[in-house]
Amino acid sequence: MKNEYLMLAQTYKDQFVGHWYISEKLDGCRAFWDGGISRGEMASDVPYANCIKDYRLKAPPIATGLWSRSGKVIQAPDWWLDQLPRFPLDGELYLKLKCFQKLRTIIGKADGDWSKVTYYVFDSPSWHAFGRPRDIKIRNEYSFSVNDVFLWIQNRVSSIQISPNLPFDCILEYLDSRCHDCCKPLKQIKLPGKYYGEVIDKKLNSIVAKGGEGVMLRKPSCVWTPERSHDLLKYKPSNDAEGIVTGFTEGKGKYIGMIGALVLDFNGKQLELSGLTDRERQFDNKYFKIGDVVTFKYRELSDDGIPKEARYLRKFQN
Repeated sequence: MKNEYLMLAQTYKDQFVGHWYISEKLDGCRAFWDGGISRGEMASDVPYANCIKDYRLKAPPIATGLWSRSGKVIQAPDWWLDQLPRFPLDGELYLKLKCFQKLRTIIGKADGDWSKVTYYVFDSPSWHAFGRPRDIKIRNEYSFSVNDVFLWIQNRVSSIQISPNLPFDCILEYLDSRCHDCCKPLKQIKLPGKYYGEVIDKKLNSIVAKGGEGVMLRKPSCVWTPERSHDLLKYKPSNDAEGIVTGFTEGKGKYIGMIGALVLDFNGKQLELSGLTDRERQFDNKYFKIGDVVTFKYRELSDDGIPKEARYLRKFQN
């Protein structure tokens, strides 16, 4: 499995998930809370911080203990952080339905209004699992290493609780008894052994009808691990649309000298579209030309009318 900063989901494809847990897939911002162990430290001194590109900031970031899914500092205010428990958590920062962009604006500022931000928690990683030495690749462009975590926390563990590496069934009870205020356990429902597909579709349709994103499925015996796991599945609807090719971006990394993404015009909006095969990325085979119409799939439109999570599907044939 590919190394990740946090545990990520595979896509649900009608496999057996009887007796698994189902929950809403929140349209928020993923966040890892390290129990406050790094709070007040220079981010560059924290072994699991992603400090690449921090040179662009006006001042070196100070760790708050709250980290994004790619290892960047999330600048939450002290009064909000003080409400979090003293052990690691994995969850989603969330406002309410259809407020993703407003949430991004709040957490993107050091003085953002966090009064309505809730941290919905769905796991408590053990330090043993999170601290596994690994190189983490970010968006196929760069990577950073997570090493020497246990040496770094050796003189810090006496003041915080360290969660055990428990299966999900046990973690739920663990979270229910320890999370409150701005930090709440995400509601989980256990699926039946039979006819679980009907329950999944009913739950999905109910969430989507209200403007939600989809559902998450979690195996009861699943143990948190920093990789994309088949014990954690996501299930959400997708939409198709068409756009006109107006240009190309240059590939990076292993795609140097090839097409990185298609630049599309979609209803007067511009977006970059990835998801191409290696053959389609070749400039010299002229598979794509300016003016081509291509079909892509996406989850939903942003408030600005830009398709979210857009991926190339096929070239339109006249």
